[in-house]
Amino acid sequence: MSEPVSEDHMLAQGLLGEDEAGLIGLADTPAYLRRAMRVDEATRQIDRRCQELREKIAGEIRLRLKTWNKLVADRPNLAARLSPATLAALAAIEEAVFIGAEPRTLRDRIPWPVLPHRIWRNLAGAVAAYNLKWNAGLAAIDLGPLGKEIAGYNKHYLFEKECAFRSARIARIGFTPMAPVDAGWLAARWSALPPLPESMG
Repeated sequence: MSEPVSEDHMLAQGLLGEDEAGLIGLADTPAYLRRAMRVDEATRQIDRRCQELREKIAGEIRLRLKTWNKLVADRPNLAARLSPATLAALAAIEEAVFIGAEPRTLRDRIPWPVLPHRIWRNLAGAVAAYNLKWNAGLAAIDLGPLGKEIAGYNKHYLFEKECAFRSARIARIGFTPMAPVDAGWLAARWSALPPLPESMG
Protein backbone atom coordinates (compact mmCIF):
# COMPACT_ATOMS: atom_id res chain seq x y z
CA MET A 1 0.00 0.00 0.00
CA SER A 2 1.38 3.40 -0.94
CA GLU A 3 1.82 6.08 1.67
CA PRO A 4 -0.68 8.95 1.89
CA VAL A 5 0.11 11.88 -0.37
CA SER A 6 2.08 14.52 1.51
CA GLU A 7 0.79 18.00 0.78
CA ASP A 8 3.94 19.52 2.29
CA HIS A 9 6.08 17.35 0.01
CA MET A 10 4.10 18.38 -3.06
CA LEU A 11 4.34 22.04 -2.10
CA ALA A 12 8.11 21.67 -1.70
CA GLN A 13 8.33 19.94 -5.08
CA GLY A 14 6.56 22.90 -6.69
CA LEU A 15 3.68 20.68 -7.83
CA LEU A 16 1.03 22.67 -5.95
CA GLY A 17 0.27 26.19 -4.91
CA GLU A 18 -0.66 26.76 -1.27
CA ASP A 19 -4.23 27.56 -2.29
CA GLU A 20 -4.56 24.16 -4.02
CA ALA A 21 -3.35 21.85 -1.26
CA GLY A 22 -6.73 21.80 0.47
CA LEU A 23 -8.33 20.24 -2.62
CA ILE A 24 -6.39 17.00 -2.21
CA GLY A 25 -8.49 14.13 -0.96
CA LEU A 26 -11.82 15.49 -2.11
CA ALA A 27 -14.03 13.06 -3.99
CA ASP A 28 -13.86 15.30 -7.05
CA THR A 29 -10.15 16.15 -6.93
CA PRO A 30 -9.45 17.94 -10.25
CA ALA A 31 -7.60 16.05 -12.96
CA TYR A 32 -4.63 18.43 -12.91
CA LEU A 33 -4.14 17.82 -9.19
CA ARG A 34 -4.38 14.05 -9.64
CA ARG A 35 -1.66 14.37 -12.26
CA ALA A 36 0.56 16.27 -9.80
CA MET A 37 -0.17 13.61 -7.19
CA ARG A 38 1.04 10.89 -9.56
CA VAL A 39 4.33 12.74 -10.11
CA ASP A 40 4.70 13.07 -6.35
CA GLU A 41 4.00 9.38 -5.71
CA ALA A 42 6.41 8.28 -8.46
CA THR A 43 9.10 10.49 -6.88
CA ARG A 44 8.39 9.00 -3.45
CA GLN A 45 8.71 5.50 -4.90
CA ILE A 46 12.20 6.39 -6.13
CA ASP A 47 13.10 7.84 -2.72
CA ARG A 48 11.88 4.69 -0.96
CA ARG A 49 14.02 2.48 -3.18
CA CYS A 50 17.08 4.63 -2.48
CA GLN A 51 16.46 4.52 1.25
CA GLU A 52 16.04 0.73 1.11
CA LEU A 53 19.32 0.46 -0.82
CA ARG A 54 21.10 2.57 1.79
CA GLU A 55 19.75 0.40 4.60
CA LYS A 56 20.85 -2.74 2.77
CA ILE A 57 24.49 -1.76 2.28
CA ALA A 58 25.26 0.55 5.23
CA GLY A 59 25.84 -2.10 7.91
CA GLU A 60 29.63 -2.29 7.69
CA ILE A 61 30.04 1.50 7.71
CA ARG A 62 27.88 1.75 10.83
CA LEU A 63 30.10 -0.75 12.63
CA ARG A 64 33.31 0.97 11.48
CA LEU A 65 31.99 4.39 12.49
CA LYS A 66 30.90 3.16 15.91
CA THR A 67 34.35 1.70 16.40
CA TRP A 68 36.06 4.93 15.32
CA ASN A 69 33.79 7.04 17.49
CA LYS A 70 34.53 4.83 20.49
CA LEU A 71 38.25 5.23 19.83
CA VAL A 72 37.91 9.04 19.63
CA ALA A 73 35.81 9.06 22.81
CA ASP A 74 38.64 7.25 24.58
CA ARG A 75 41.40 9.27 22.88
CA PRO A 76 40.03 12.75 22.04
CA ASN A 77 43.41 13.89 20.70
CA LEU A 78 42.93 11.68 17.63
CA ALA A 79 40.23 13.97 16.25
CA ALA A 80 42.69 16.87 16.29
CA ARG A 81 44.75 15.02 13.68
CA LEU A 82 41.94 15.22 11.13
CA SER A 83 41.50 18.15 8.78
CA PRO A 84 38.32 20.24 8.87
CA ALA A 85 37.32 18.75 5.50
CA THR A 86 37.72 15.21 6.85
CA LEU A 87 35.73 16.04 9.99
CA ALA A 88 32.97 17.48 7.80
CA ALA A 89 33.00 14.32 5.67
CA LEU A 90 32.68 12.15 8.78
CA ALA A 91 29.72 14.21 9.97
CA ALA A 92 28.01 13.88 6.58
CA ILE A 93 28.57 10.12 6.55
CA GLU A 94 27.10 9.75 10.03
CA GLU A 95 24.06 11.79 9.05
CA ALA A 96 23.50 9.59 6.01
CA VAL A 97 23.90 6.11 7.48
CA PHE A 98 22.53 6.35 11.02
CA ILE A 99 18.82 6.41 11.73
CA GLY A 100 17.21 8.55 14.42
CA ALA A 101 18.45 7.81 17.92
CA GLU A 102 20.53 4.80 16.90
CA PRO A 103 23.77 4.69 18.97
CA ARG A 104 26.72 6.07 17.03
CA THR A 105 29.43 4.76 19.35
CA LEU A 106 30.24 1.27 20.58
CA ARG A 107 28.97 0.90 24.12
CA ASP A 108 31.60 -1.64 25.09
CA ARG A 109 35.34 -1.57 24.63
CA ILE A 110 36.75 -2.23 21.18
CA PRO A 111 36.95 -6.05 20.99
CA TRP A 112 40.38 -6.22 19.34
CA PRO A 113 43.76 -4.50 19.71
CA VAL A 114 43.43 -0.73 19.40
CA LEU A 115 45.43 0.27 16.34
CA PRO A 116 44.17 3.73 15.31
CA HIS A 117 45.64 3.75 11.82
CA ARG A 118 44.18 0.34 11.02
CA ILE A 119 40.77 1.30 12.38
CA TRP A 120 40.85 4.44 10.23
CA ARG A 121 41.92 2.52 7.11
CA ASN A 122 39.10 0.04 7.68
CA LEU A 123 36.61 2.89 7.92
CA ALA A 124 37.93 4.60 4.79
CA GLY A 125 37.84 1.27 2.94
CA ALA A 126 34.27 0.63 4.06
CA VAL A 127 33.22 4.02 2.68
CA ALA A 128 34.89 3.28 -0.65
CA ALA A 129 33.23 -0.15 -0.88
CA TYR A 130 29.86 1.36 0.02
CA ASN A 131 30.14 3.95 -2.73
CA LEU A 132 30.85 1.27 -5.35
CA LYS A 133 27.73 -0.64 -4.29
CA TRP A 134 25.74 2.58 -4.02
CA ASN A 135 26.57 3.77 -7.53
CA ALA A 136 25.78 0.33 -8.97
CA GLY A 137 22.48 0.28 -7.08
CA LEU A 138 21.47 3.73 -8.30
CA ALA A 139 22.26 2.75 -11.88
CA ALA A 140 19.81 -0.15 -11.55
CA ILE A 141 16.87 2.04 -10.47
CA ASP A 142 14.34 2.50 -13.26
CA LEU A 143 13.48 6.17 -13.70
CA GLY A 144 11.09 5.40 -16.55
CA PRO A 145 7.81 5.53 -14.55
CA LEU A 146 8.72 8.89 -13.03
CA GLY A 147 9.85 10.22 -16.40
CA LYS A 148 6.54 9.19 -17.92
CA GLU A 149 4.57 10.98 -15.19
CA ILE A 150 6.68 14.14 -15.59
CA ALA A 151 6.16 14.12 -19.36
CA GLY A 152 2.41 13.80 -18.83
CA TYR A 153 2.46 16.59 -16.26
CA ASN A 154 4.30 18.94 -18.61
CA LYS A 155 2.02 18.09 -21.53
CA HIS A 156 -1.41 18.05 -19.91
CA TYR A 157 -1.31 19.95 -16.61
CA LEU A 158 -2.00 23.42 -18.04
CA PHE A 159 -4.85 22.19 -20.21
CA GLU A 160 -6.46 20.28 -17.35
CA LYS A 161 -6.12 23.22 -14.99
CA GLU A 162 -7.51 25.57 -17.62
CA CYS A 163 -10.52 23.26 -17.97
CA ALA A 164 -11.01 23.30 -14.20
CA PHE A 165 -10.85 27.10 -13.89
CA ARG A 166 -12.01 28.06 -17.37
CA SER A 167 -9.13 30.52 -17.51
CA ALA A 168 -5.79 30.18 -19.28
CA ARG A 169 -4.38 33.04 -17.18
CA ILE A 170 -5.19 31.32 -13.89
CA ALA A 171 -3.88 28.02 -15.22
CA ARG A 172 -0.46 29.55 -15.89
CA ILE A 173 -0.07 31.00 -12.39
CA GLY A 174 2.79 29.20 -10.62
CA PHE A 175 3.28 26.64 -13.38
CA THR A 176 6.83 25.66 -14.27
CA PRO A 177 7.53 22.68 -16.52
CA MET A 178 9.47 19.96 -14.75
CA ALA A 179 12.89 18.99 -16.07
CA PRO A 180 13.34 15.39 -17.26
CA VAL A 181 14.99 13.06 -14.78
CA ASP A 182 18.18 11.16 -15.49
CA ALA A 183 21.08 9.52 -13.67
CA GLY A 184 22.53 12.93 -12.81
CA TRP A 185 19.26 13.99 -11.18
CA LEU A 186 19.18 10.84 -9.09
CA ALA A 187 22.85 11.12 -8.07
CA ALA A 188 22.30 14.72 -6.97
CA ARG A 189 19.17 13.80 -5.02
CA TRP A 190 20.80 10.73 -3.43
CA SER A 191 24.52 11.37 -3.44
CA ALA A 192 27.25 8.91 -2.63
CA LEU A 193 29.14 9.34 0.64
CA PRO A 194 32.09 11.74 0.72
CA PRO A 195 35.33 9.74 0.47
CA LEU A 196 37.76 9.58 3.35
CA PRO A 197 41.55 9.81 2.96
CA GLU A 198 43.37 6.52 3.50
CA SER A 199 45.56 8.13 6.16
CA MET A 200 44.52 10.06 9.26
CA GLY A 201 47.15 12.64 8.46
